[in-house]
Order: sequence, then structure tokens, then C-alpha cells
Amino acid sequence: MAILNFPSNPTVGDTYEENGITYTWDGDKWTASSSGSGDIYVNVSGDSMTGDLTVPSLNGGPLAGLRNVLQNGSFECWQRSIDVTSAGSAYKTADRWYIETNGVNTVSKRIDIDNTTNDLKDEAPTTYGMRLHANGAPLEVRQCIELTKTGAAQQFLPGTQWFISWYSDLRNGSTGLDGTFINCRVAFMDNSSDPGVNTEIVGALVNLGGRRWGFPITIQSTPPSTATCLRIDLITGSVSEFEFTAVQLEPGPVATPFEQRPIGLEMILCQRYYQKHFILGKSICIHNSDGNPDVYTDLPLPTPMRSFNATAGPDFSVGNAINTIGAGARLKDVQYANSACARLRMTKLGTAAASPNYISKIGTGVDSFYLDAEL
Repeated sequence: MAILNFPSNPTVGDTYEENGITYTWDGDKWTASSSGSGDIYVNVSGDSMTGDLTVPSLNGGPLAGLRNVLQNGSFECWQRSIDVTSAGSAYKTADRWYIETNGVNTVSKRIDIDNTTNDLKDEAPTTYGMRLHANGAPLEVRQCIELTKTGAAQQFLPGTQWFISWYSDLRNGSTGLDGTFINCRVAFMDNSSDPGVNTEIVGALVNLGGRRWGFPITIQSTPPSTATCLRIDLITGSVSEFEFTAVQLEPGPVATPFEQRPIGLEMILCQRYYQKHFILGKSICIHNSDGNPDVYTDLPLPTPMRSFNATAGPDFSVGNAINTIGAGARLKDVQYANSACARLRMTKLGTAAASPNYISKIGTGVDSFYLDAEL
């Protein structure tokens, strides 16, 4: 950056030139002007502008915390699985990301950016990403951004501008547009599985340099009274295999550098919608229920979940369950209590004992269960 050395004791009309800009002393301040731009100056005591202003020292970094309204855009949280092949559309692997396969057998798996063979490792600002492979069939990758109140637009007011961006690259000889996502749909919706529609204005695909791409978005509608989310659908062309990461949706007409959030915070954000818990190699005390083989215990959740009636289910491979006091017990199912607590139902093994029961896992068996409150 050049240092401006203005002359001392100037008189009205004196000029000073630096970096192609001429400064003129008007008796009170130096006024800057350049060819074709007219007067350009800012008062030291404060000033305002009516037009847009791009300042590299600001736009070169995040303008404020939590700009990215998408969750797990860094693909650090994978509570369900890190590698799934399936033709069914669902939340398959990475938290918060729904994969619409359109009935085509699709591979969805986690990748380590540092070990990938394409250009992402030289450009992407993340550690992990997602690889999709559908043998040339188009896919849709979507996320539902929860509205804090059903039918309320909150920050997505009509006329507001947003920008979605990501890093992506093809692999294994796949051909086509390097952006991989060639279209984007945006709409207020009730859930992730409704048929896709587009009610908002999505501009043309933009290359942001290298492997980073994006779409400008303008909100033009108000949400229906039943809408629970603003849904973003990123749609591929007919590419065989590709990888992507660092997905960001932020307010404003331009993309800023990808926002890095602590992994602990990212997991808490994801666990509002899905949690998986394990009972592994430890004891859980449960009360005795005379004459009933089922006993219950309440488990506080690490973060409150979105819904009071989240789908709960056992998801476990059961090993031998044995008890140091009493007859022993095994996890039977999960009865969801409320958004902050899960009620586990245990079934007794053998004859009930008069003393409290304990569960102590032995062998290789693992009991686990999940709570699902996804949109």
C-alpha cells in the first residue's frame, strides 16, 4: 500500500498525485479524483454513501460471525455413516444434507481433502468433503434451513439478496461442467421430501475463481403459512463422479471466504436435528419395576432437539448384556420424552431382582439408538 505524503501548508487549488489519483486542496480537505470517476473522498469525521462500496480489506475476510446459514457445510459431522450406496432418497451420510437420487443407485461418502487426487486439495479451505457417484444420472443435494416460526420469513424477507457458494471438482475421468452443480432451486417448503419447486430468483452460475462456484439468489416471495424451512436444492448435470465441500449460503450479493466454525459448535447445530447415542462398555443404573419385564431410564440430551415428537428408534447390534446386580437388562427401544430428554426402555433378562438393575456390556456388542427430528 502506498504512503500518501501530502504537502505541508497547502493553498486552495494545490494538487498532489499518487497512484493515478489526483488530490486537490479545497481549503478544508484533500479531494481525490481520477479519470472518469469524479470526486471521490471520505471525510475523516465520518461520511456515508448511497451506492455500493467494495473494500478489499473487508471483503477479503468474513464480515461477521455466523454468516453461513447452512449447517455442516464443511462436512465434519457424519453421525449416520461415512459411506453409503443406495437408490433411496434420504439423509444418508453427512448431517443435514439430503440426497435426492431420483431412483438411481448412488454412492455418497466422506473424503479427506488432503488425500484427494483432484485440485480441491490445493484450493478448498476444509478438511473433509462429500463424494457422489451416480453413473452419470443427475442428482440433487439439498438442505432445509429451519424457520424459527412456521410461516415466518425471519431473515429471508422479500427483496433480500443471498449468495450460495462451494468448491467442487470432477474425478476419475468424468466430464462436464467443472461446477458440477448446474442449477439451484430455492423455495419455502414444509420438509425435505416434497417435490422440488423454485419460487425465488436464482441467477446464472458464477465461477468465483479456480474450483469455487456459486449462484446469486434474490428472495421474492413470502413463505406459506405451513412452511417450516427455506429449502436449497443444488442440482447436478449428467456427471459420473464428483467431490464438493465448503458450501456456504450468506446474505449479500457476493461470496466471502468460507466461514470456519469450531467442530464442537457445528456438531451442536447438527444435533438439533439428529442424534445418535451409544451404550458401550459401561453401566447404566435403572430402577426396578416389579412384575413388569420392562424398566425405564431417562437420558438428558446434549442439546435440545427441534421437535417434541422426534422419531426415535433402536439402531443397534446387540451383544451379550449382563448385570453385576440383579438379572441384567438389554435396550429394547427408545420412547421419546421431550426435546431435551430421551426415555430408554430396557427389557430384563432372567428373573427380576429386588435390587436395582445395572447394565454392563461385555463382548463386542454395542447398543445404540438415534433420535431424528430432521425437516
